[in-house]
Amino acid sequence: MKGKVLARLLDKEGRELDSFEASNIVVNAGEAFLVDHMAEDVTAELFTMKYMAIGTGITDPVDTQVALVAEVGTRVTGVKSHSGSVYQVLATFPINNPTAEVAITELGLFNQSTVLDSVMFNRLKFGIITKGTADQIEFTVQITAD
Repeated sequence: MKGKVLARLLDKEGRELDSFEASNIVVNAGEAFLVDHMAEDVTAELFTMKYMAIGTGITDPVDTQVALVAEVGTRVTGVKSHSGSVYQVLATFPINNPTAEVAITELGLFNQSTVLDSVMFNRLKFGIITKGTADQIEFTVQITAD
């Protein structure tokens, strides 16, 4: 499995201020979650990785991580889709999330909207994106089974 993230920082009128594309890692917990749920009879909603979180952590991602280093703001629910061997989630952190200007440096995809009992599927660390309270940031996470 491999992951890719597309990001776009937008002002309040929706004009693009910055963008990037980068590869990310699927962490051990994410792989284990996938394998465990393939072997069980669970509802699709319990299985869905569609919640994104941002943070300010600066350490490099490692397979053993289970959470972002320094999560900020409120997790957002993404819109999921798939085509062939690619699973995709698109999520937008709206104006005032977080409620103060912040230098975002990490992103994670989770199975829950809150930290408690959630499983992180993947993590990406990137260069600083300063998100002001009037800005929104859009992330597209793609996971490809190869």
